[in-house]
Amino acid sequence: MVSYQRWTAIAFDVARSKGMQSSQENSRDLVSVLAAVWRDRKDELSTATLAEAERIAKEEIHVQGTL
Repeated sequence: MVSYQRWTAIAFDVARSKGMQSSQENSRDLVSVLAAVWRDRKDELSTATLAEAERIAKEEIHVQGTL
């Protein structure tokens, strides 16, 4: 069972592993995405294992590279 707080921690770890640079703007943007995913997939996430939540985060989070 994954809480919203745990979901955000998992998703931030995934975003960092995909190359997200730490900044207030990036964090704010990511939180908006995470909230939307939570709303859309709340039933699935709230009953997910940590591994399943990480898989969902990897599916949902896309980090844009810098030019």
